[in-house]
Amino acid sequence: MHCTRLSMIRSVHSFNNVQAGKKFVPIKKAIEFVNSSGKNENLEATSPQWERHKAAIKKKTGGQRWNPNKKLSREQMEGIRLLKKQFPKMTASDLGSRFKVSPEAISKILKSKWHPNDSEAQKLQARWKKRGEKIKNLYKENPLGLDRKLVLTHDKSAQEIRFRVVLPEQLNNSTRNSKDKEKQFHKKRNGKLHLLENLISK
Repeated sequence: MHCTRLSMIRSVHSFNNVQAGKKFVPIKKAIEFVNSSGKNENLEATSPQWERHKAAIKKKTGGQRWNPNKKLSREQMEGIRLLKKQFPKMTASDLGSRFKVSPEAISKILKSKWHPNDSEAQKLQARWKKRGEKIKNLYKENPLGLDRKLVLTHDKSAQEIRFRVVLPEQLNNSTRNSKDKEKQFHKKRNGKLHLLENLISK
């Protein structure tokens, strides 16, 4: 109880320091300030680490959406250096808009003179190879079905366009069916012509 009173006194004192420029402080605002400070103290004491981390990020960003800086790969960094060598008139803002990063990040990349030695380069290559194999295995386990065809059909009476996704197996079956129908049509046609020829000859 003594601790809570002390915390309330401290929070009111800090609120008065914040509102020092004003002559009159409304009681409602003072109570809200005290309650919010108490909530923060309780949150730090009882909440789990992930919740505290979330609250810290919210406080840091000022309630805005968390949008971390984009990281460029080593190939992209080398590309930036090559572009700067080939086109010296290109500014950091031009390169930043091209690679969708801030001009400060571009200037840092251009200023840095670190290059991996042979052992570090081998480690990087091995890591990228391992990553590629991992992605291949993931695609084998969960195929995304990228080899699909989108078929559009237009109905004149309904005046609307409909679309449906056709899988490769369905596509092969439909092409086979259409070929079979075409063959049957030609057979029937040839048969009718043959009958006409027989009738004429008689």
